[in-house]
Amino acid sequence: MYSAITIANYFVQKALMDNADMTPIKLVKMTYLAHGWYLAITGGKPLMSEPVLAWRYGPIVQSVYHAFKKYGREQVTSLEFDFGNRVMTVEDRRTKEILNRVWDIYKDFTGPQLSALTHKSGTPWDKVRHLHEGKSLVISIIPNELIFSFYSARVKNTPPASGKFQKELQRSQPRRAKHH
Repeated sequence: MYSAITIANYFVQKALMDNADMTPIKLVKMTYLAHGWYLAITGGKPLMSEPVLAWRYGPIVQSVYHAFKKYGREQVTSLEFDFGNRVMTVEDRRTKEILNRVWDIYKDFTGPQLSALTHKSGTPWDKVRHLHEGKSLVISIIPNELIFSFYSARVKNTPPASGKFQKELQRSQPRRAKHH
């Protein structure tokens, strides 16, 4: 397992290399989506050591939110330190493959589009919020088992290199934003 900051930094690096948009809200959602797809592909093995929380405005990984909120609605332009004063990196090939596939599919989406995707009826966030009748002050952990169940129903543990994985991901997405 990796820290959530390490996973977020991976996506920040990808955005900087690809000259792609990366706002804090997009980064929080990308980190959550990567965790969900990773759980499904690996048969329930968590990507991150930190839990996903069901906040009023969607699924949040708290450390990622707090580390990058200083950018507001602007672009994230640098990596954050993790575990002291170091920037940790993703080392294993399999994890990089999954993160790269998630990046390739979601990189052109905006933060609001990814929020809409993760807030749909029947999503893990929606189910946990309904347990608490949508009370705005209640913050609950979204169990990995619930996230695993949701995403595994979409990919059925298909490896990310296959066309089926990409088709399953694309089916669950909102329309891409048009770039001018």
